[in-house]
Amino acid sequence: MSFISGKLEALKMRRKSAAFGITYLYSRDFHIPGRLKINGRRRELKFHDKDSRAFVYEFSEICIHDCYRLQQLKEKLPQVRSIVDIGANQGIFQVAARQKFADAAIYAYEPNPHIFGNLSFNAANLDASVYMEAATREDCAMELSFGESDLHTTARASLQGKTRGTAFRKIVELAGGQIDILKMDCEGGEWDLFEDTASWQHVRSL
Repeated sequence: MSFISGKLEALKMRRKSAAFGITYLYSRDFHIPGRLKINGRRRELKFHDKDSRAFVYEFSEICIHDCYRLQQLKEKLPQVRSIVDIGANQGIFQVAARQKFADAAIYAYEPNPHIFGNLSFNAANLDASVYMEAATREDCAMELSFGESDLHTTARASLQGKTRGTAFRKIVELAGGQIDILKMDCEGGEWDLFEDTASWQHVRSL
């Protein structure tokens, strides 16, 4: 990267960060404050390990660099009323979604009980609804397996499971019968949901 292109990228980073009320000077000093500016209003949010390199990278990709292409969806979709976040984790995607879509209803699904406190707090402050459930092909009980971090939690159907698995069609129904934007990141659980072809007729974008 040339000196000039590097400077231009830094300016873009500063402009995009400023939209969230974040001051960006140098990448080594970049951190996520406890209060972010969403639609011009400061909102308190809680994230664990928010100063770790992994979290800063994830936040930057989703909110600053818009890896889910929410700006493109905003330009392509004339109106967005419902957004569903499957695999919500601590709610970073909800931050980006609320910034782009001030009036949309946001529904977040996350089965990991270890992050319930942060996710529910953030969802409340972002005017989102949170469900501590897994998205599944049919209603069932799920058993969770925890990986090295909360990003690697997996779930499988089990009669002994204590986590609720909610049928994808019910998630669509709860969103008003149509999902305008669906984000899915549920560690392989996506494949079973793709088999419910009828429900996918009511999803505008993925």
